[in-house]
Amino acid sequence: MDQRIATVDKTMEIMVHFSFNPKKRYGQNFLINSQVTSGIVNKCGITKDTVVIEIGPGIGALTQELAEKAYKVICFEIDDGIIIPLSYAMDDYHNVDIINKDFLKINLDEYIGDYLDREIIVVSNLPYYITSDILIALFPNKHISKVVAMMQKEEAHRILKSCGGKDENKLTIFAKYFTNFEALMEISKNDFFPKPNIDSTVMKFEFKHPKEIDPNKFGYVIDGLFLQRRKTILNNLSKVVGKDKATSILGEIHISQNARAEDLCVDQIVEIMKRI
Repeated sequence: MDQRIATVDKTMEIMVHFSFNPKKRYGQNFLINSQVTSGIVNKCGITKDTVVIEIGPGIGALTQELAEKAYKVICFEIDDGIIIPLSYAMDDYHNVDIINKDFLKINLDEYIGDYLDREIIVVSNLPYYITSDILIALFPNKHISKVVAMMQKEEAHRILKSCGGKDENKLTIFAKYFTNFEALMEISKNDFFPKPNIDSTVMKFEFKHPKEIDPNKFGYVIDGLFLQRRKTILNNLSKVVGKDKATSILGEIHISQNARAEDLCVDQIVEIMKRI
């Protein structure tokens, strides 16, 4: 396909041909600026040996650029109604696999098992409503080397500046523990159809692959500590392990019982988890 999908004309052509409209419930906002899609892909460091996982490909604006550089692109698309338009748009690309499943309900390792001798990365225009859930699910994966994700600007900047306080949450803690991250580029809401209400930021997360913790237990502890943000750590932790055990744990690692979860550094949360 010579024409870029990430243009107003091509996007409208595909939508009209298949009588398809973007679905708000899936957060479908299609890129219509080919300079943006090529700019994102050029920053990913993709080679002909790279396997790319794309989540929520839409009609293939980013997929097209990825397929032209990567060894394989594996797309996960939850929307049944977009599979035919996407397949049509990708007809010329024989290295693209389209999987009609909810990414959050699959075991990713089952789909990448044949490619473990290659670099595996994730590149995605993430649906805003499940950005946090997807990233938290991805960060502990031992086979992925990095994620390049377009996300809501406010969420991206919360990660970038997080150092305790109200900006700290489960996603920022996971990002800091499992990855090194940076912002790659800012994208205007005018580069999408339909136009969202907010601008976006493309983030790169380079995986560190720490070995010392179980991510499920780590997440469980974070959820417990942030159960009620205005309550003290002792109060929240007591609901997880009981007051006596919570008091003992905080004493062992010299954390004030009156502190709040947002006052903790990542290493302190890890220490709490180990003792639980």
